[in-house]
Amino acid sequence: MGIHVPKKFREEFPDKFNTLVENKNRLTSNFDIHETLEDIFDITLETKHEYQKKHGTSLFEKIPKNRTCANAMIPENFCCCMEKIEDERINEAEPFIEPKLKDYLNSILTNSCISTYSYTLDPSRIAYSISKPVRYGVKYPSDWKEITDAAKKKIARDTVEIELNVGLNVSTKINSTAIIQGNLLVRMQYNFVSKIIQLNASPLLNISNCSNIFVIEEICGCFF
Repeated sequence: MGIHVPKKFREEFPDKFNTLVENKNRLTSNFDIHETLEDIFDITLETKHEYQKKHGTSLFEKIPKNRTCANAMIPENFCCCMEKIEDERINEAEPFIEPKLKDYLNSILTNSCISTYSYTLDPSRIAYSISKPVRYGVKYPSDWKEITDAAKKKIARDTVEIELNVGLNVSTKINSTAIIQGNLLVRMQYNFVSKIIQLNASPLLNISNCSNIFVIEEICGCFF
């Protein structure tokens, strides 16, 4: 889902807009959208609605990075969050990871403010996949209890997300002799059937003294 914020709103309420941007790529629910719309109505009508803390949080308020489905009051059987899994099949994705990352970084950093760059992949991998109740299509939590263990083991999860850490060294065109170190948190999605790997979200960027930039596409904002 995308949200277009009019220029007038951005200019009149910069704090709300900045918080909305900061909440990008964080776990949200329909309840949060409801609270956000309520806030917009309040601004428009100059009123104040009764805030129900039980469920939604307005996107104009900070949402924790580590928010869980339980925190967001999303039932497990409707939670599309990935759960950590142990699956030996992720080893077959390994030959595709480095070439995909190389192509991606080249497309982002070439012809940018970056003069040179290098990267190092941490060998550890963490795998996530959609929860089995969601994959099975359980409508009510009580239904999941009725499913036998044998049936649960047969639930196929053909898509997995692989998380890895990448050390990144860059120099800029304005100071090519200074090497700046940072880290990337990368998630790639791999399909065991099609054998296709892709980045399904922008890698998260962590560079010291650059707390306002979170994704590598905006890395030049750290230096200008």
